[in-house]
Order: sequence, then C-alpha cells, then structure tokens
Amino acid sequence: MIFAVVKAGRFGCAAVLGLTLVAGGASAQSARGVRIPYDGGPVPPGGRLETESRLGITVGGAATFLVGWAVPALIGANMASTDDGSGVTGGRSSAAWWLAVPLVGPLRYGFEADAVSPSTWALIGFDVFVQGAGLALFAFGIARPTTYVVFDEARRSAPARPRWALLPGSPATPHGATFALTF
Repeated sequence: MIFAVVKAGRFGCAAVLGLTLVAGGASAQSARGVRIPYDGGPVPPGGRLETESRLGITVGGAATFLVGWAVPALIGANMASTDDGSGVTGGRSSAAWWLAVPLVGPLRYGFEADAVSPSTWALIGFDVFVQGAGLALFAFGIARPTTYVVFDEARRSAPARPRWALLPGSPATPHGATFALTF
C-alpha cells in the first residue's frame, strides 16, 4: 500500500508531506485465509477456529531467561575455577558455583560469598529479575495460546486487484488529503 499525504498550505498550495510503501495491504490474509482474533462467542458462518501458541513471547522469554542465567553461570564457573595463588583451584570463591543454579543461585551466592558489595547486590537483584521475567514470559507464552477465526472462502475468491482511493484528511492532521494505493 502506498500513502502519499497532501496538505493544503497557508496560501492554498499543496505540498507532499511523505510517501510510505507498505507491502500487502490492510487485511490479515495469510496462506490459510483471512484470520481474525477470536474473543469468544459463536463462530461466524464460513469460519473455523484455529489455536496457535504465542511463539514470539515463548521464544523471547526463553532467550531472556537463558541470557540471564548463562552470563552469571559462566562468570561463576570462571571465579570458582581460577587459581588464587594459594595453589588450590577454586579457592577464591567456592560459593561462586551457586551462580550456575537458575533463579535462586545468585541470591545464595550473595549470602555465602565473603564481602559482597552493594553494587554486586544490585547486579544480583537485576539478574534475578531478568531470569524471573524470562521464565514468566516463557510460561505465559505456553499457557495462553491465541485463538483465531479463519475464513477460507475469502482466500478462494478472486485475487485482489490494485485499487486506489483519495481520502479526506491525513494521518497527522484532519486537513489535507491522503492518496492510498493498494496492490
């Protein structure tokens, strides 16, 4: 869809304010037909219900959790396996292995490590928040699928022809005109 916005200026002359190319059009038509979010109630004639998991929220939550867990786990593994000069590997911080435990591990590390500074507590709190938010998003994405009403008849109809329209008003102001071309 192409939008060209024309606005009449102070002296009656027209000026083109913008041109935007949007592929596809405004309808929610996919390879399966026209899809409309389902809010409950009877299914309209010619439509069928289709349920999908919320893939974006699920994957985003998993990625957020994994980043929030992997970074402190690797830091903890490095701290625990570093030689502190005493000849004992892992002598620097045996509590650092707790950073590899998801969600509660950083808190346990904070309570068991020697002399944890306030800035370290802030990072621990941030890490626990990131891991918890990632788990919550992941669980929400799995537990709450999205339901659509799919109309296959609209897909079998004739393909959409290019069309154009000249509409009063523009997206930014009620004055002017909008030229819309759908292809």
